[in-house]
Amino acid sequence: MKASLRKFLWAPAAGLGLLLCLFLCLWPLPLFTQSSALAPNAGVENLEACKAGRAACDSSKLSATQLTEVAVASHGRNVANCRNGYDSCDHSKLSEPEAEALAVANHKHNVADCNEGMQSCDPAKLTPAALIELQISVGFYIMTSKFLETFGIDMQPVTEVI
Repeated sequence: MKASLRKFLWAPAAGLGLLLCLFLCLWPLPLFTQSSALAPNAGVENLEACKAGRAACDSSKLSATQLTEVAVASHGRNVANCRNGYDSCDHSKLSEPEAEALAVANHKHNVADCNEGMQSCDPAKLTPAALIELQISVGFYIMTSKFLETFGIDMQPVTEVI
């Protein structure tokens, strides 16, 4: 019987019909088994959506531990938004050390912008010492420029040697 069944299943005409019948009758079964298998993944996906601050988040389905994880991730996103100067930054949610570190970083960034002549420079936010340093740097640049211009010195590199 085993040999004849094998012949029947693998016979070109009859076997294809039986295999097609089995496929058509049994194909819905994996769909029903996958839905229960995906349920844990849905919880993980929801947690990841909440951590990322996406609209797909359903916080009512989170445990207390997961809510804590989401709060930590949200705070981290806010700190990053503040560091990057994004409008979505909420300064009121920063801790005192974070706010101080952000102020120092912003000051250093402004000083660098001023020293490099960037339009984003805000001289009103410079400390008196940084402002004096900037004025000296600018003055030195202007003096050097006038000196080179007066004596006809060209600072462009020479490409040909005569």
